[in-house]
Amino acid sequence: MKKSIIIFVILLLGIMFTAQSSVAGPHRLGVGWQWWQTIDDIDFDNFDEKGYAWMFTYQYKPSLLGCQLDLEFSNQKLGSRSRNVISPVAYVLLGGLIYGGLGIGSNYASDNWTDPFYALRLGLDFTLFEKFHLDVNANYRFEDWDYDKVVEDIDTDTITLGLAVRYEF
Repeated sequence: MKKSIIIFVILLLGIMFTAQSSVAGPHRLGVGWQWWQTIDDIDFDNFDEKGYAWMFTYQYKPSLLGCQLDLEFSNQKLGSRSRNVISPVAYVLLGGLIYGGLGIGSNYASDNWTDPFYALRLGLDFTLFEKFHLDVNANYRFEDWDYDKVVEDIDTDTITLGLAVRYEF
């Protein structure tokens, strides 16, 4: 678990260093919403199999290759009651109007980090006005929900559909 967190932190720092090394580049900051659903039917009581999350999102795309950092917030039923879940996610993106990406993230709830999840992303990035962008995306996450508050680890993948609006500066 510690090794996974170290790898995650190194990836985030690398992306942030890359983004800060080109101050004049196209930085985009915004908010978004995503709907998610687990792939498998979960037999565990008191566990949400679908829901939604709000997010803050930062994107740096100087060319066809770029990076993105998201901070997702959701409220999920995990065990006996609902808990706030925070999920930082980092992506490496490739493409323009149609793009794809690879990501890594983790979920935090009840003073507990899960093992990292890995994500595949396919999206459309529309320019709405000169400085505003609309991102419509679909993600497939390879996840293992291993919170202390859950009696047993839940190993199921998750799909998400998301929308984000970003301002370019």
